[in-house]
Amino acid sequence: MKRPVLIAVITAVVAVAAIFLYNHISSVRSIRVSGAHVFEDYYTAQSIPLNRFSGGLKGSLDVLMDKSLEHNQGSGNNADYLPVIISLTSVSGRKTDYLPLEKPWAPVAPVDLYGNSTPVFMVEQYITYGAGDTAVPVTEFIEVSGNKLAFLEYTSQQTGKRGRMSFVRSRNSAWATVNSGRGPGMDILQAIILTGTPGAVSAEFLRFYYDGKSWIMLSVAGRAAADSDFNTYFPPDSAFPEAPRAVASTTGAIK
Repeated sequence: MKRPVLIAVITAVVAVAAIFLYNHISSVRSIRVSGAHVFEDYYTAQSIPLNRFSGGLKGSLDVLMDKSLEHNQGSGNNADYLPVIISLTSVSGRKTDYLPLEKPWAPVAPVDLYGNSTPVFMVEQYITYGAGDTAVPVTEFIEVSGNKLAFLEYTSQQTGKRGRMSFVRSRNSAWATVNSGRGPGMDILQAIILTGTPGAVSAEFLRFYYDGKSWIMLSVAGRAAADSDFNTYFPPDSAFPEAPRAVASTTGAIK
């Protein structure tokens, strides 16, 4: 398979994952979240103070879960519970913004992607993805800017297309955060197996990096052993495309 075709395939894979999640989340927003009264059906399962991050923020980022799960009540079937809501909550307790997810469970953890304590949160959901009914962990990143929550997005350097930064972890896909080597922030690396042939498989190696204004995706075609499992043995940094050597400052400018 020629490289332009591989780039098109991986772009399609990433786009499909983003569209899949966006459609589900949009559906949840319109069906489940129709007014402020909806929060009465939730309890605060996790609360992360925002004053620990840069930007002079106050209040908290809250993970709201179905009340029936507070004391482990219910059937255990995801379809019986309301989906998690990520809420931006003021000091007074007012919900200033929110993002509904798809599943009723979604662990949230802060991650310092920029190396300057900008409030970014890693959200993981188990979602049925691709063929079959196996649920796999899908990780996305939510950023707090002002009084708004937003999913991080990338722009493909090869095609110029935009998409949500969504990372699937399965036998054919793995990802990791690494020091960018250009400053205090991190890059995100993703390795995806595309097709298999006797003795070897086609793979795509992606690097997501911050250029001071937005996240950029680079991709390069490669090969891997037929029995490769990137979650057991993650490829070395040299397998991934290099980002420009310019360093993004903590203010978002390139210097």
